[in-house]
Amino acid sequence: MSTKELAYSIFETLTEKQLEGFILLFSGNNEKSAEQRPKADTLKGALADCADPDLISREKEAWANAAAEKYKNSGR
Repeated sequence: MSTKELAYSIFETLTEKQLEGFILLFSGNNEKSAEQRPKADTLKGALADCADPDLISREKEAWANAAAEKYKNSGR
């Protein structure tokens, strides 16, 4: 699956509110006034809906595990 296809499959699962938060975070759209922009806690909540609780516990060792997996057969 290409990166583009993966992104589309992820976007298809997001709610309208989550998509709005994503667009606001990554578009750099500063045209809305402060009253119109969602508050940080609203965006955090929208993004938290996407979180996989089973993966959160594995985050601490994720980099070390990925490096170990990548180099386990490289002889380094």
